[in-house]
Amino acid sequence: MTHLIRAVADIFWSILAPDRLMLIALSIGSVLLFSRHKKVGRQVILGTCTTLFLIACLPIEDWVIIPLENRFPAQMVAPGDIDGIIVLSGAENQDRTIWRNQASLSDNAERLVSFVGLALRHPEARLVVSDGPSVERSDDSLNPVTARKLFEELGLPIERIEFEKHAQNTYENGVFTHSLVKPRPGELWVLVTSAFHMPRAIGVWRKLGWEVIPYPVDYRANPGFLSINIAPAESLQLLSLGLREWGALLLYRMTGKTAVAFPKPRIK
Repeated sequence: MTHLIRAVADIFWSILAPDRLMLIALSIGSVLLFSRHKKVGRQVILGTCTTLFLIACLPIEDWVIIPLENRFPAQMVAPGDIDGIIVLSGAENQDRTIWRNQASLSDNAERLVSFVGLALRHPEARLVVSDGPSVERSDDSLNPVTARKLFEELGLPIERIEFEKHAQNTYENGVFTHSLVKPRPGELWVLVTSAFHMPRAIGVWRKLGWEVIPYPVDYRANPGFLSINIAPAESLQLLSLGLREWGALLLYRMTGKTAVAFPKPRIK
């Protein structure tokens, strides 16, 4: 049932993501211009262009993403001992890494870079990278080659790192990492992921009974709640990212993967 819900959600989003929805609307409007419904076609095109103009000129994407990114404020990890550091990678371009034989990263690169920084400052900590294969390979190559190459280039010993190599989504990140680590009560673990993604990740970890220290990175929103950045393509991309994350939060709550729809920091 869970796989069916996920498949339906993926199909739903592939159609209704803002960037794709704009293209579909413009295509439908253009076709209608050559039919007896010219007036409807003009209205669809005008409405789509107006919406695109508003998205380009107003910081709508920031309004959507800022609540996600601000939910768990960035905090310094204490210089004392911690038991482990986990990074939810998702930053690799595996095919390009293999093709060019050098680490090729995506927009989430800060996750891995910050992980390296924390690891070098905390030699006492166990290190875990949770990131399943980006593509299926006939030689069963599941190793995160991009992360390995990056760690080697930045001087982080590979033998320190444990790789969780099977997770395909945030929920599986939590389940498989918990199974790998087997955390004991009282241990201090740091979780590194993108700020917009942190609420969902924390929700999954808490559902598993594992309280971790959030270490959000990879901020996307522009500073200032009313900042304006006239860049339609970038605005659409960020808006799609934010709306998808809000939808994922709702879906995870509906399917019981998290206990609350929008997790918040614990009150100490």
